Parts: sequence; C-alpha cells; structure tokens
Amino acid sequence: MLIHLEMKKIFYILFFIITLSILLCNLKEAPADNENNKKGLKVTVLLFSGRPDPTFLLEDEDTLNQLKDLLSKAKTNEKFEQATVIPSILGYKGIVVDNLYSVAGFPSRFAIYKGNIEIKDGETKFLIDEENKIEGLLLDRAIRKGVIDKRILKRMERREYK
Repeated sequence: MLIHLEMKKIFYILFFIITLSILLCNLKEAPADNENNKKGLKVTVLLFSGRPDPTFLLEDEDTLNQLKDLLSKAKTNEKFEQATVIPSILGYKGIVVDNLYSVAGFPSRFAIYKGNIEIKDGETKFLIDEENKIEGLLLDRAIRKGVIDKRILKRMERREYK
C-alpha cells in the first residue's frame, strides 16, 4: 500500500512537469504567430559597406497611403538607361523597399535613388519622382524610427559617408 502511494505521488509530479513543459512550449511559439500578423513594408537604407544597412518596418497607415499616392504620381522614365537605379559606389546608394507582407497597392519590391525609381513586380520598369518626395519621405521615416540620425543624413547629403 505504501509503494502504491509513492507511485501515485510520482505519477502526479510527472504529470505536472509534462503539463508545465507543454504550456511553456506553447508560450514560446506565440511570438512566431505574431510574426505572421505583421503588416507593412520593409525599408532598407543602403548606406554601409561591410556591415548591415539600417532597416525598419513601415507600418503607419497614413505614411503607407502617402507613399502609395506618390508612387502613383511618378512618371515613366523613358530616359533611364542603366540596369538598376542602385549605383555601385561607396556610401549612400539609395533605398530598397520590400513588400514582404503583400500590402495592397504596392509592388513586390522597389528601389529609389536620386528620384529614379526601379519597380520590380514580375517585370522591371523605371519611373521618375522629379521632386524626390518619395526618397525624402522614406529618409524622414528612417530618422523618426531611429535607424539613421540627422548627422548621418547630413553626411549623406554631402556624399561624405563611406
């Protein structure tokens, strides 16, 4: 009878440990589910050589609508003759925007540098933002998000950043 009580006690302890382990495993998986609920555009400021470029997620609905509006106003760039708008230089090389979460109204990827826009959505086409509002908007949001600071922006404008 004493052995039976000891076995019962061990069974309850093991049951508790297994239940607790299952619950803890499920809690660890919860953030992964939240990853699937992300919405927005991944913005990468092409700035560095040899270390990761600053990246942030653009989720603000107002900014997304403003960006969508600016892209729709961009005109076809008939004069662009390069393979890409991203130059092969040291320092600031533009901005790449990836639509990883399939935000409606945006191409799967686009890049912009000095008003030249490269749209990749099945095929590649080139547009021009004559007033450079898109690049300015994205750089402003990068500053607001804290991925680049105003000091770096000033150096970029003077082409000193390498």
